Amino acid sequence: MVGTGHFLTAVLVAAALACGSSESRAPLAGGMPFAPVSAADAAARSGSYELEGVTVQAESGLQREIQGNLQLTVREDGRYQVAFELDTTAPDLPGNVPVQVRGSGQGFVVGGILTGTTEEWMTLEPPPGGLDAVDLTAELPARAGRKIVSTSQASFDAQGVIRIVLQNQSGRGEYEPSVTVLAGRRAGSPPAVAAPPPAHD
Repeated sequence: MVGTGHFLTAVLVAAALACGSSESRAPLAGGMPFAPVSAADAAARSGSYELEGVTVQAESGLQREIQGNLQLTVREDGRYQVAFELDTTAPDLPGNVPVQVRGSGQGFVVGGILTGTTEEWMTLEPPPGGLDAVDLTAELPARAGRKIVSTSQASFDAQGVIRIVLQNQSGRGEYEPSVTVLAGRRAGSPPAVAAPPPAHD
């Protein structure tokens, strides 16, 4: 798993810069500027990734940690598909109630950036002792099973780290718009090792 802290701060900065690039603003409607991907590149990008990051609610500024797994399949025609399972906490319930976010998405490889959409469902994950152990409101049944729709952009760095930015909004049920930033490596990959300093004579 990729560490948080300074690395996550760097991810946030890199993601913001990527979102402002001309490549990330390439249109997906009409003449889509995606192109075929070589078999080698498709194989290099496809796989299972362990992710971690943060979700920031747009209005309240509330930050929630989020982590989990993503399965990415990149096709040679320049299209991709993802499926993911993530763990976080409910944005509007007391007591840091754990929730699971499961979803899928698809899109195109545009200028080296994976650009597309996702749909996900947020469902409650009972803590030890059951939901009775948490002071929940009577609104709980209506808040369980919320649908979220997102636009997504992802890219890879030279070390094989995938960086993902999701712009989230409600698809069904109450949900404050938010931004999720995730980063991670292929499952089972060893952590990156910094290059040694050059030797001096």
